[in-house]
Amino acid sequence: MMSSTPRKMIPSLFALVLLALVCCLPSAECFQPRQGHGNRHFRTSKPHDYANLPSVEDEAPPVAPSSFRQRMLVRIQKEDLRKRRTQGAHTSPKSSSSSPPLIQDVRTMEEFKTALDENHPLMVALWYSPWCLACRSVVPGMRALAKHHPNIKFIQIPVLEENANLHQGLQVPSVPFVHLYLPDSHLAEEGKLSRRKMSAFHRMLHDYEMGRCSLERVGLEEEEWSTSCPYSL
Repeated sequence: MMSSTPRKMIPSLFALVLLALVCCLPSAECFQPRQGHGNRHFRTSKPHDYANLPSVEDEAPPVAPSSFRQRMLVRIQKEDLRKRRTQGAHTSPKSSSSSPPLIQDVRTMEEFKTALDENHPLMVALWYSPWCLACRSVVPGMRALAKHHPNIKFIQIPVLEENANLHQGLQVPSVPFVHLYLPDSHLAEEGKLSRRKMSAFHRMLHDYEMGRCSLERVGLEEEEWSTSCPYSL
């Protein structure tokens, strides 16, 4: 049979152990549930998952959406930049001295007299009308002739009501019509022009530049000659 003294000491020892446990525990306001261990376990350290998150003060304020006008201005600027790049890619660099046009445009009597008085071996004047389809068909051929004969001056005169004194004074009957002037401003040749007559007109210009007319004709045999006019203007 156990003595009564040890039985009396058990409650006092239990009280001491309980007091020691209460003193060792941290304050209750720092308790936080530990992840993955149920509700009975707590921790006081900061979870690693939230250590690198920015605070509310560090967050940038929300950006207000741009207005319709601002969006349109940005779009127009981008479109202008694209057009400039496209034009720069297809445009060759300009030379320091701009070359004269192949065919000079003349519209008044004063401009026509100035073109005649300039120093030139020969001058070709093409009379045309802006609404004339036949005139448009001969323009590529005239430009080709101007490239092929750089020593000959080429001008074009539109037949308008404003310069009626010019084409009526020179008795231009129809368009397209062509004049060939010598260096002394003398009218050497005149006639109607068409696409079919461009090759004949080209031979005429060649003979005037060479200062002679060949009797050999294309299409004939080598020993045959012709004295007929090959131009048919």
